[in-house]
Amino acid sequence: MNTIDTNTKLSFKQLIEIVKKLPPEKKQLLNELIWDDSMPILEEHKSIVRKRFSKSLNNPKRMIEWDLASQKLYA
Repeated sequence: MNTIDTNTKLSFKQLIEIVKKLPPEKKQLLNELIWDDSMPILEEHKSIVRKRFSKSLNNPKRMIEWDLASQKLYA
């Protein structure tokens, strides 16, 4: 199945369900196509990242390992 009928109207929820059924390599390709590196990053977002990075440099003890962070996020 390598075609998409663009005349079919789908809700966003239906689209998500279709994407979930894709094999991993197709999901990866879709992800790469959506997240184009040329997309601009808002200055507001850059500022947030700079502030957080500065905080981590000034207080390295506030940092935790990714495994622990992901456990807390998905608990």
